[in-house]
Amino acid sequence: MKALFILSKEDLKLAYAEFSAVMKKEFRAEENILIADCDEDEIKKAKKRLAYANSVFRFLFSCKTAELEAKMQEFDWQPVYNESFSIRAINGKTIKPEAEYAKFVWRKVKNPKVDLKEAKTKIFLICDKKIHVGIFLGETDKSYLGRKAAMKSAVYPTAINPKLAKAMVNLTGAEKNETICDPFCGTGGILVEAGLMGMKTIGCDISPRMINLSTKNLEKNKAKYWHLQVDDATKARIKCDYVATDLPYGRNSEVTEKPDKLYLNFLLNIKTWKIKKAVVSFPGFIDYKKIIKNAGFKIEEEFENYIHKSLTKKIVVLK
Repeated sequence: MKALFILSKEDLKLAYAEFSAVMKKEFRAEENILIADCDEDEIKKAKKRLAYANSVFRFLFSCKTAELEAKMQEFDWQPVYNESFSIRAINGKTIKPEAEYAKFVWRKVKNPKVDLKEAKTKIFLICDKKIHVGIFLGETDKSYLGRKAAMKSAVYPTAINPKLAKAMVNLTGAEKNETICDPFCGTGGILVEAGLMGMKTIGCDISPRMINLSTKNLEKNKAKYWHLQVDDATKARIKCDYVATDLPYGRNSEVTEKPDKLYLNFLLNIKTWKIKKAVVSFPGFIDYKKIIKNAGFKIEEEFENYIHKSLTKKIVVLK
């Protein structure tokens, strides 16, 4: 079937890249509306994995606003109808009130029943530059909202936002049971998101305190298949498929050398691990492109993530 995804407008470039990395398929997009061919298993995967998508629909058709009444009238509703229905408009306004379009469904199905609260067939009129019509399949997993830094059992001022952590894991393209390493694991934010999506995780940090905080967060969130070790990211020897990490910076981080040198030595080290891909978050005030070039990596994609007025992060996918 064709599926329609409503993406977060927070960062559409990142949303498109995340979908491509996780779903590994072609799509067409108009602003925050993305349409792709997906089977039921792929839709389940998308709902669990995608951080920058909000909801999923079975896509039926698109049309201009002025054509909506005619399209609703000619569409064969019986094959997609299940017991009861409702019609809702989102993202804008249609020419007529929502209830006016219900008559076209009512006339085309056997035993029609309108249920505005618990309809089995929830038809949505998604208003954008065009009207996209689809049947609601569900929201994406938003459990990461309960894992924000302020709500963690082990709070630390530089902890990564769990939504971004989840997206960084997704940008690697890792699948269930593959291994992701975070060599600067801190409080374990990236490890938690990867673990909850079914990946095996390895975390290391030069600080025993950080390893202790990671342990608490992994245990609290009931992540599986994880291993932690006190180690130096510039010297550690790790066997893994992917790397995803938020590089340490500032006074709240425990670093052993100047950031430029630390980041370069880290990249040179993980290059020996023979990984498939790395997703690395650099502080924006660093000349990250020079460091990446000197380490012998190539930038596949990059994104900008605003943290606050004095800090922007550069999320870079390396190959």
